[in-house]
Amino acid sequence: MASFFDLLRDIIHPGYCRRCGGCVAFCQANNYGALETSPEGWPQFRNAERCLECGVCYQICPATGQLTAETRRRVAWSAPIGRVMDSGVFRSTASSAATHPDGKVGLGLIEHLFATDRIDGAVVLPTDHVFNKASQLARTPDQLRALDDKGLTTSQVRAAASSLEVLGSVRKTGLRRVAFMGTPCQVETVRKMEILAVPPAERLYCTIGCFCDGDFLLGPAQQDRLEKLGFFRWNDVRHITLRDHLEFWLAEGKTRDIPMEDLDFMRRYACRLCTDYSAQFADLAVGGTGAPHGWSTVIARTPLGQAILSEARQTALEPFNGTAASQTRHNALYTVCRLAERKQHRALHSSRAAM
Repeated sequence: MASFFDLLRDIIHPGYCRRCGGCVAFCQANNYGALETSPEGWPQFRNAERCLECGVCYQICPATGQLTAETRRRVAWSAPIGRVMDSGVFRSTASSAATHPDGKVGLGLIEHLFATDRIDGAVVLPTDHVFNKASQLARTPDQLRALDDKGLTTSQVRAAASSLEVLGSVRKTGLRRVAFMGTPCQVETVRKMEILAVPPAERLYCTIGCFCDGDFLLGPAQQDRLEKLGFFRWNDVRHITLRDHLEFWLAEGKTRDIPMEDLDFMRRYACRLCTDYSAQFADLAVGGTGAPHGWSTVIARTPLGQAILSEARQTALEPFNGTAASQTRHNALYTVCRLAERKQHRALHSSRAAM
């Protein structure tokens, strides 16, 4: 059976690692200190002699192709962007959502799950002022709102490997029903955990996947080039929203848009090989793509996701009801499909170039 030694050879050393964090977070030899994450975010051995060679890390990795057929069957996947049971354009009913770039849909959904006692914890994605994500576990609605004050987001610009590490830590808590918010590759890892019954999969209530066009490097060199492309100063940036372009919200409410095709210089190589833009394996997929400013597109992919969305739209989420609301919903889903297809074509091209 393939082990972490094989994962190093096949995925990590060649540069295909998505840095989802699953192999380290759910290592069956965690208590023995077999694996760790490097300061740069790469999985590595802490003590190779303590590896059990059980193969779990290799099987749940989103880049190995293991368990893909089983994962698709589990969520009744269908081409081209996965199952779509319901969709719409929404924003949270929270008073602060009206001025937020993506309408705080993630906050609205998780607040609803807390309010209806569906969950007793949630792994969420706060973002700091330079858009570094450090996932955290909210155990109460008050903790969720405190994290929202720090910038809770569903806009995937930089990956947070800590999302799965935080989920892994649930094993050491008394939580029984946890919502998980993460990137498409992290959601895929979670689904594979469920198939293999890797703890704490039994404590997972639902998955909320963020639309994702890749993990972007945002060091000083990239920030300098972005300033020149967008004609802004980095210190003025307050929020980044992923739509069919990268949208920079600046001080005083101004915005600057940069086309995604202009951003290959800062997209990580492994992300060019990923085919999942729209979180195809999640219960709910969310993001600003296709939605008007201040709103987000939401796709329900499973019966659970459909039930959550149906209930939340009555209380926690406000549907987009402007003129041509039906056309707005249609256009949003069409845009997600178009960008998902673009990512699939890019992955195919990159895969052929890597051969």
